[in-house]
Amino acid sequence: MRSMRGLIEVEGLEFSHGRERGSDARGGGSWSLRVPELTIEDGSTVGIVGESGSGKSTLIRILCGLLPVAAGSATFRGKEIADWLRIGGREFRRQNQLVFQNPSGSFDPRMTMGRSVAEPVKAIERRAPTGAEIAGWLSEVGLRGEILRRYPHELSGGQLQRVAIARALSLRPSVLYADEPTSALDVSVQAQVLNLLMDLRENLGLTLVMVSHDIVVVAELCEYLVVMKDGGIVETGRTDDVMRRPRASYTEELIAAAERVSLR
Repeated sequence: MRSMRGLIEVEGLEFSHGRERGSDARGGGSWSLRVPELTIEDGSTVGIVGESGSGKSTLIRILCGLLPVAAGSATFRGKEIADWLRIGGREFRRQNQLVFQNPSGSFDPRMTMGRSVAEPVKAIERRAPTGAEIAGWLSEVGLRGEILRRYPHELSGGQLQRVAIARALSLRPSVLYADEPTSALDVSVQAQVLNLLMDLRENLGLTLVMVSHDIVVVAELCEYLVVMKDGGIVETGRTDDVMRRPRASYTEELIAAAERVSLR
């Protein structure tokens, strides 16, 4: 995954939480993310895998500009993310979009789907998209225009996640980050959403970065894998190489655990 210059580059990145995740009941302590080096190439598909608390979501929130860099460097198109944000960040936000894990928590319950999908364009491009534009974005994710008039509680989880994807893609970003995009969905619709993401990635030329705890699912979709544990990266590489010849014992554990689940 390393080249002279990638779309996204990280060197010596550090970030700290005040309390360790999930440790409030025990009093807790500090939790740190440390990424010595990572490069994501333009147009690639990258899966970031690891157990809960490994730092996966924290890393992509830093790369999206939602969390600050405490130390080190994180660049997008050769420019520090902090510098992008210092001058307003609208162009950075347009090019970097995130789809969250829980679709039901991604929408204002008082707003129709049409209004929700229009919000990023209004905020970043400072214009009101037409009804035809919004219907077109929904069509790209397999939804009909009638969804425009509905409210979040009137849609299924799978439909809401498709709307969330349409909203993110309305800005035609360069990078789409998907944070456990199917974990809150029924098993029957998980494959549909994953296949949709891959189709959109190919059709729109996106760089796709997908976070998941399931290494087997990510391995089927992504060219590269980043394996994380305890706030650090333990292994990176092309998917085939990592799955066939894992170098880290933790990667071997993830693969073995996923295989045991698939046999049940």
